[in-house]
Amino acid sequence: MLSPAAMNATASLDADREQFLSRLKLCMAGTGIKCLAWCLMSNHFHLLVLRGERPLSELMRRLMTGYVSYFNRRRFGKEPWRDF
Repeated sequence: MLSPAAMNATASLDADREQFLSRLKLCMAGTGIKCLAWCLMSNHFHLLVLRGERPLSELMRRLMTGYVSYFNRRRFGKEPWRDF
């Protein structure tokens, strides 16, 4: 049986995974890139993709910039680099 804290942490991880996958789908739209497989782990991910019209670096930049902003707002209530 999971404690309430563990259940909250698990739900939080599920929400983070859903956010990441939704963002991946959104960022892939219009690029021609096709995702054949993905694996999300606790601290990194793997993607198996076919190249499209747009460079893979563009997809990764859009995906990670957006996800990091979401993650920082969710975890810290702000984007830390804006404190400077």
